[in-house]
Parts: sequence; structure tokens; C-alpha cells
Amino acid sequence: MSYKKLSTNLFFACLILGLNTINLIPVKAELSPIKTQKQITATDWFIQGLMKVNEENYNEAIKFFNKAIELNPEYAQAYYQRGLIHTKKIQGNSSNSGELPPGCERVEEVQIICQFSITADWRETTKQQAIKDFTQAIQINPQYAAAYHHRGLLQQEDKSKDFEQARNLYWEQFPKYLNQQNYQGADNILVSIQQLDAERQNLDKLELVLKEIPENPVGSSTASGDRKKTPAKLMEEARLARRKGDFRTACEKYKQAASRLSKNDREKMKRVNCRK
Repeated sequence: MSYKKLSTNLFFACLILGLNTINLIPVKAELSPIKTQKQITATDWFIQGLMKVNEENYNEAIKFFNKAIELNPEYAQAYYQRGLIHTKKIQGNSSNSGELPPGCERVEEVQIICQFSITADWRETTKQQAIKDFTQAIQINPQYAAAYHHRGLLQQEDKSKDFEQARNLYWEQFPKYLNQQNYQGADNILVSIQQLDAERQNLDKLELVLKEIPENPVGSSTASGDRKKTPAKLMEEARLARRKGDFRTACEKYKQAASRLSKNDREKMKRVNCRK
């Protein structure tokens, strides 16, 4: 899975990526010059790290996340963000500064040569660092769905177990986002669930679920007309409704998409109140 570039709205991006609520101070371009070194908090360093991620300066971001963890060893979000950066490094795009992985050298402007054995060892070591960070985030916060998700993408033996845990936690959180009218959050959860299903090669099961859906799965007067639409199509229509300010329709569309992705959660979707 690719590491998505954070939006400039760091509060919101942090909520979606971590799927956890944290208290952040207002984001500024630089830390306040009034603060002394002792007054700088773990949250200050964390925000600076997010800003460096937004600039795609991942090496500097890691330094700030390290400082946040030094001040607060229980900072689950900092471990998670650092794990994402390690994941990006092994995907081959670690910095906008043009830094090369160990064992590689640039011989021409457009040619890079790597010593396979050195690079392979470095990638494995970096992968284990990422897994360790995601594991630490989970130990601090066992409800950290995204940490299970990304750890599952990297490891082999417990991949299916991590995916299942992430999926269950995503479904627990999804109705809360709708009831809070946080439709962007709900959208991101459904996207994550779709990615998990693809990773688990579960497309056949999804087709079976589609065939079993009743004509009005969520109690909406418009649901029967949408019963043949795919989750992706319904999510697209939900986003369009959001842009138009029709949040009730957006909510209903997300409920319908969710019902197609998981028949076990249909009853939960019926309890969601799509307010105007």
C-alpha cells in the first residue's frame, strides 16, 4: 500500500491515518520561539514530524518522531508514523532529496546501480523496523486498526490474522464516523476495507455477498434502485453528494456501500442515523 501524502490539514490527516483521536496544538510553520528546549512537548515534535512528512522530507520526519518518542515512549501515533516511513523506504522512495539506499550508487543522471546483497539486507532490516513500530503502536493502543493493517501488509505468518483484526476494528469505527457526520473519515475506512479485501483475495466472497443483499438492505427508500451498484460506485456517489452539501444522501450511500462490503454489519448500519 502506498504511503499517502498528508493534506495540509494535519489535524484531519492524523485522525484518518491513525483512526484515533488525539489532542493537538495549533499547527504553525515552526515551533514557537518563546518555548525553551525543556518546554517543547512530545506533541510539538510530532507535529513537526507530520509537517516534514507533508513536505516528503522523511529522514527529517523520523528525527522529529524519534524526539516525540523520547519524551513520550507511549506515543502510539509517533510509532505508527515512523513505521509508515520505514515502509515507504523499502518501497524505494524514501526522500525528495535523492538519497539512495545502502549498496546503491548513481553512475549517471538516470542510472542507479545497487549491490543486491547489501540492498536486500537493508530492506529486510528496514522492514523489521517498520513491523516493530507498528507492533509497538498496537501494544500501546490495541484498537489501532491502521497499525494492524500496515503490519499485516509487511509480515507473512500472521498476515491473515492482522487483516482480520484490522477489518473488525474498521467496522466498529465506521458507524461512529457516520453518526458524527464525519463522512471523509467514513470514506477512508471503506477504502481501507476494500484494500484489505483485495489483499486477502476475497473478491469472490464479495460477489457472493452482493447476490445475497435484499432489495432494501439499509431501510432507505432509494436503496432498491441502487442494489446492483458496486461499493465503489456508491462511494463515488456519496462523495458527489458531499460536494453538493447533501450529507443525508451521502450518509445513505455510505451505508449502502458498507452493507455490500459486509453482510455481518448490516444490522449495525441500520442503527446509523443519517441526519440532514
